[in-house]
Formats: sequence, C-alpha cells, structure tokens
Amino acid sequence: MNRETTPATRSALDLSECDRERIHEISMVQAYGAFVSFTYPELRVKNVSANIGAIMDTKETSEGGGVGARLDSLLDLDLVSEISARAVNGLKAGRNTYFKYWGRRKLDVFLFSMEDGAIGAELCPLPDDSRVHETGSFDEFVKTARTTTSVAALSQRACETVRRLTGLDRVMLYRFYPPSWYGEVIAEDRVAESHSFRDHRFPASDIPKPARDLYLRNQVRLIVDSEGEDAAILPPFGKTKAVDLSDSRLRSVSRVHLEYLKNMGVRTSFSVAITVDNTLWGLIACHGAKPRYISHAVRAVCESVANTLALFLPVLETNIRQLQEIGFSEKLQAIFGELRLSGDPREHLLRKVEPVLDLFSAKGLALVEGTSVDFAGLTPRRSEIVDISILLRERMEKDGREVLAIESLSELFPGWLSVKEQASGVLAVLAPELNGALLLLFRPELLHTVQWGGDPHKAVESRNYQGQINPRVSFQTWTETIRGKSSPWKAHEISGALHFRNMIFDALIRQGRMISELGQLRKG
Repeated sequence: MNRETTPATRSALDLSECDRERIHEISMVQAYGAFVSFTYPELRVKNVSANIGAIMDTKETSEGGGVGARLDSLLDLDLVSEISARAVNGLKAGRNTYFKYWGRRKLDVFLFSMEDGAIGAELCPLPDDSRVHETGSFDEFVKTARTTTSVAALSQRACETVRRLTGLDRVMLYRFYPPSWYGEVIAEDRVAESHSFRDHRFPASDIPKPARDLYLRNQVRLIVDSEGEDAAILPPFGKTKAVDLSDSRLRSVSRVHLEYLKNMGVRTSFSVAITVDNTLWGLIACHGAKPRYISHAVRAVCESVANTLALFLPVLETNIRQLQEIGFSEKLQAIFGELRLSGDPREHLLRKVEPVLDLFSAKGLALVEGTSVDFAGLTPRRSEIVDISILLRERMEKDGREVLAIESLSELFPGWLSVKEQASGVLAVLAPELNGALLLLFRPELLHTVQWGGDPHKAVESRNYQGQINPRVSFQTWTETIRGKSSPWKAHEISGALHFRNMIFDALIRQGRMISELGQLRKG
C-alpha cells in the first residue's frame, strides 16, 4: 500500500481513549500463573486469583475463598517460609525479588511491594524445557559494547543475544521518538519464517501512554499466550477497590493489545524497556509464534542487556555527534578566516557561497535588510524571499527568538508549498541591531519514503457494534511518501548559523559606522 502525504494533509489520530485506559487496575492476571497478595508480617491473604488452586494443585478457590485466611492455607508451608524470608531480605530493602521453588511443583516465584502496603506474590509453573541462565551470551555482548563504535552494530548484537537467551522467533530493537512517540525498528534478529519489521515505523497508539508509563516502573513485560485465559482477582472489583498491579509481571493485558498481537500472528510477546535519563528510549521487543514461558532468571539477563544498551548507546551517539560538531566547527573557522581577510565579507560570501552551503547542507542563502535582498544559490524569487522574511520576522519577534529552524515552511505558513523545491526548509537568524535584518539558509524538499508496519492512519479502527475500539488488522508494509519537508536542522548547524550571523552582520555594522563617521568628517 502506498500513500503520499504533505505536512498539511497529515492529521493526528485521536488516541485519547487508549491514553486514558487504566491498564494497571485491570484486576485480572494471565492464567498461566497465580497471584496472591498478603499482609506482612501477619501473612494474611488480601487478594487471590481464582486459579490459585489449579496452579498449586489444591482445591479450587471459590469466590472470596482464601481472602482473610492465613497464607499457608493456600500455599505449601515451606513455600510460605521461603516467601517470608525473601520478603524480609529483598522487599524490605526496596527491591522486588524472584526465586525458583522446588516443591511439589516447580515454580518461578516473583515478589513485589504493592501500593496498599501488601506484598504481591506471583507463582508460575516452570516447564521442563525452560531455558537455563545463560551468562556466556551476556558476557559476549558486554565485550561488544565495550569495543564497538557503531550504534547499529551494538543494537544488532543486542537482538542476537536476547534471541539466543529466550528462544523466541523475532527480536527487535524498537526506538521511540518523542514528542510524537512513534517508534522505529532499528535492529532485528529473527528466524527465516518470521516477517521482518526492520526499518519499519509504528504509530504511538501501538504503545500508548499508559503502557509507556508502566515501562518506566516495571521494566519487563511477558505475555505467554495472547490467546490464553485470564484469572479474576478475588474479591472481585466492585466489592472492594481495584487492585493496583503496576509492579506485577503477571498482570492481564488490554483487550485491544491482545487483538493487536493476534492480528500480527504473535502468541508470545516479551519486551524489556531501555530507559535513559528517566525517559523511555526504546524497547527490546520479542515475538514468538508459539506460547513460551520466559523464566525470571532469563528475564534478569535480558534486563542486563537493556541496561547495558542504556549505558552505552547514549555515549556512542554523543561521540558521533561530537565528531560531527568538531568537523563542522573546523570548517566554519576556516570560512571565517577567509571572510576576515577579505575587504568586504558580505561581497566575498555572495561570490564564494559554495563552501557555506556545503557546510550547512543548504542549497541557497539570502541576506535581507528591509526590502534589500542579496541571495545566492537555489532560492525562491526575490519578491518571495521578501514576503517569507516578513512572515519569519513577525513570528520570531512575537516569540522573542533570534533563530528559527524550519523543516516545512508550508506547515508553518500554509500556502507556501509552491516554493518546496527551493525552500521547504529554512534556517532564519535575526539581527535586531540592523533593524531586523535576516540571514536565511534554504533547503529544498527531501522527497523520501517511510515504511510503516501497517497503515498508521488506521492505527485504531472503527468501533464495533459493542462500542469497542479495535486495532488495525493488517501489518503489511505500508509505504508513505513524505513531501514538503527538508532534512532536519542539527543543533550544531543552528548554533553555527548564529555565529555566522554575528560575523556577517557585525561587519555590516562596522561598515555603517565607518560611513557615518566619514560623513561627519566631510561635514566638519
């Protein structure tokens, strides 16, 4: 599927319903495990999932059964003893904890503190083929992280490592881009039969704000089977307040997200958050075509992979950015040197504009003082430059800004799509000392395509007869052609333009003063 869009034709989807969903109070858990919350040190049951009997191989819990009873009425005594000891050593130190229990049933146990002061325990049967704790894969990954200078290489190795640890079919490194919060798959490792989403984008509604917020609090998320059953938490919501499962790993899943996974053909979904400076940078997102349980021990190693990425990726990106800034600064200083040696910097600039345009990745330049316009390279017509400069000056003076970087002139000022081949992008720098003179750098439209995982304009489709919203059905590659936008202006280009303005306009100010002084001398 193909579609062409311009900034004027794109519109934001109303995702307020997804963004308001209280998924942490869903009051159900995935039925592959059981949940119980209890007071400590009394060890009295506050809430329990209806499937506790099936998981523990004891009598089924009826509605309200077990609530208020002692914890050892539901769980084996030695398991209660282990939970109690872990609660003292782990939770009281402010850490959630997990352990494997080898009793009548092999269990993967996770303990966490709850908002009401209770302790939550999640009990998941360990399958016989559960993967062991593989430290070798992680050690090799750390070696790569310490030696690579490439974001792409480190991202790819992370996907390979996590797929080796989990045995899932597809592992992707999914990066978020605020403030719109769309995501893009920047690396991927998969089995041959699995569909590739590398270099595909996904709209913000695929991971709405409540889910993103929970990732900042609860780093890992496992859905063992998107077609599996849920178990209600007792007593049911309505007889008591909703149970806050923000720190739960067994919490049930939004109906919309389950439908989303089914539409993708995904049974198991496992994701690990990558957080940088308290902001969600991205996810390690994993999919499996068959249900698979991932033990807490393996999840912990995957968390370590994500935390290593959170440490090294920003450093790599900073190093790359600094190298670009150093190269830019060196070239800028060389241009300044030539301008200082010239008798007339402005005239020299207009005659030898190519190095400046190359430095700023621009195609045209203009100096505007009132109705006086000097320009070089690929630019709009003189009259259009004057009209554009009036609009820019008004906006900058209104906002109290001396610099304005625009990727889409027609998005900011509708009606200017006609100059997209010369000036889709504009970097404008104001000189208040010269009656609002402007230095303008122009970039033409950068016609490019973006691949989406399905039509982003159908991220949430029409409501069904029950009044429920539904996720999109198709995830086939949907190609969008972007028109009317230039490449974005980088931070060092913006600051460099400010320095360039000072160099050029300071020379004009000095010339003006010299002319004024000569005029005064002649009068004298």
